[in-house]
Amino acid sequence: MLQRFLDFYNGPYFMPAILFFGPLLFLLVFGYQPSPPPLPSAKEDRKEKKDTPISREVSSGKGSEGSSNTNPGFNPSSLFGAPGGSNKEKLPPPRYDKFTREELAMHDGTNERRGILVAVKGDIFDVSDNRSTYGPGGGYHMFAGKDASRALAISSLKIADCVEDLSGLTEQQLRVLDDWYKFFQDRYAIIGSLYKK
Repeated sequence: MLQRFLDFYNGPYFMPAILFFGPLLFLLVFGYQPSPPPLPSAKEDRKEKKDTPISREVSSGKGSEGSSNTNPGFNPSSLFGAPGGSNKEKLPPPRYDKFTREELAMHDGTNERRGILVAVKGDIFDVSDNRSTYGPGGGYHMFAGKDASRALAISSLKIADCVEDLSGLTEQQLRVLDDWYKFFQDRYAIIGSLYKK
């Protein structure tokens, strides 16, 4: 038996047999796993956004306050991320300088000498490195200079929803907000917090 294998191995048919049967054997052993379909998003998101904090509900137009989030296990970090994923180990330690809402509003990206800041759950994140997303003309500029907590929780891109008021949110929406907080925390430095009202 061993001699027959060695004759086949050294013969002219071994390499073509491996090239033909090798992939089939691999599929039998490891199984066929098709790649997942692309996530639905707006055309401009596919073209220019690398850090796109938006859920499937927003892409499909269901992200309004009255709608329920149909994906309770939604995790923004697993869908979208900053280039290179999490930067947490490279971030400076959190600072908790106090900001008023007026001071936060001055950091909306319209003045290039000031950074771009976004508040989530009262903590202020410096998103200046992602000016193409959060700066003027960016797809998520509405979050810049504001506390975007409610908008993120209900998957809304409306400026009117960029407030810190969390009253009336469901447990599921609060979990989504927690996921967004972790998303920002893993990618951007915390440079302050808002004064409590």
